Amino acid sequence: MKTIQDVLDEQNIQLICVNPKDTVDLAARKMADNRLGAVIVMDALRLVGIVSERDLTRKIVLAK
Repeated sequence: MKTIQDVLDEQNIQLICVNPKDTVDLAARKMADNRLGAVIVMDALRLVGIVSERDLTRKIVLAK
């Protein structure tokens, strides 16, 4: 059975990150430009979260 590392090694992985102080618009634009469903949120070298299309839809669009 394949490991997670095997699957990652078969893909061309490029991490797209945003800063916690970046705007939601920037995160959405980075997702769209890179055809991604989520971006990593980094504060310097510390992972602080992940923002997904689902987050944007449910928490931002529906909150208006």
